[in-house]
Amino acid sequence: MATTQTFTSSTTYAIPSDAANVTYIIHGGKGAVGGPCNTRVNRSSGGAGARGQKISGTLTGVAGSTLTLTMGGNGSGVGGNRDTGGNGAGGYWNGGRGGNNNSSDSSNGWNAGGGGGGGGATAIRIGGTVLAGAGGGGGGACICFSTNGAADNGQTSSDINTSG
Repeated sequence: MATTQTFTSSTTYAIPSDAANVTYIIHGGKGAVGGPCNTRVNRSSGGAGARGQKISGTLTGVAGSTLTLTMGGNGSGVGGNRDTGGNGAGGYWNGGRGGNNNSSDSSNGWNAGGGGGGGGATAIRIGGTVLAGAGGGGGGACICFSTNGAADNGQTSSDINTSG
């Protein structure tokens, strides 16, 4: 008889001794949005963080074993200080911290915010052996635009597109 279990937090799970195989679908944590842009003419939020990896598969030969499931969390956004990157999320492999801009307002109004924290990875393990892992999504960047800045001086600007 097939049994379906859904887990939303880290746990252990004992596989019945008569299980022929175990199928799974796991997701890594989502990256957080990047920090706000601060210019004299525009305050905007940053780019979206990417979704975590989604993988599926089948484990064989694990009957009677205990699986350790470590869920990857979502990255955190930029805090009250717009220049400080967001924290990476927990998981089997923790998400990376968002970049820290360390800038100050310039004479033309530019000040980019910090990056969003990366999502943590989700893993299925037996003991110290990783059987399956889904990576976390990257954190978003700051997106800035100013009509008083580089674009007015004949320089080109770029669009930043993220998907996930």
